[in-house]
Amino acid sequence: MKLTISRILHAGYLFEHGATRIVFDPIFESPFSVNCHAFPAVAFDRAAIAELELAAIFISHFHDDHCSFESLALLRRDTPLYVYCAFEELFVMLRALGFSRVFALELDVPVTVGGFEVTPRRALDPGVDSLFQIRAGGLAAQLVPAQA
Repeated sequence: MKLTISRILHAGYLFEHGATRIVFDPIFESPFSVNCHAFPAVAFDRAAIAELELAAIFISHFHDDHCSFESLALLRRDTPLYVYCAFEELFVMLRALGFSRVFALELDVPVTVGGFEVTPRRALDPGVDSLFQIRAGGLAAQLVPAQA
């Protein structure tokens, strides 16, 4: 079975394996942080994003270039949302945005979604961010978040 990985701006990724699609730190806007603009300029098809059928969304940390409420608002609210964050306030805000299945990630505790196994690992500051180790189809990848 084929594994496809597509990059979304500076830190986001779409992984596809079989019929399962998951995204990591999806940002569908530019600027993608207070003063970080995509170059060359990019445009996103918001209607196509809204139609994406995702098995899960993973967020490595709460910085605005990895966790954007504007971008998350484009996605289906019934999609499970897995977030690494020590602050309960973020989970409250995500639920207020309409996400009904929001889960806190713990370091070294794997999450299985379809044929994927996603394990949050310690990053530079375990009080703030994580990196993801992803396994699918006998392959392993590691996503290290860019620091804002």
